[in-house]
Amino acid sequence: MTSTAFTLRRSRLEIIRGILDIARRGVTKTQIVYKSNLNFRLADECLARLLKAGYITVHRGEDGRARFSTTEKGMSFLIELTRLARVVDEIMDFGEDERSVELLPKLRGVY
Repeated sequence: MTSTAFTLRRSRLEIIRGILDIARRGVTKTQIVYKSNLNFRLADECLARLLKAGYITVHRGEDGRARFSTTEKGMSFLIELTRLARVVDEIMDFGEDERSVELLPKLRGVY
């Protein structure tokens, strides 16, 4: 279990990771908004940046609606983000007893 101080908000990387993961299956913007728990304004901004960077593409589905899909470049980035998230989780995992991290004696009072 992690400290609540680290779980209040998602980082940009977590949001990007979520969008890339959801878009692997070719989804609409509405599906991205609901499945990633974003508002439409933030989803539009993220999708525009991911499109520009080449991490996702947009195409017309059989129903005529725009569908977003993760590109090969986006999949490589998603794999790397997932790997890094696991490393961060390992670093931030304090174990069952939620022990606080002790500062080295020389660092106490420095900040």
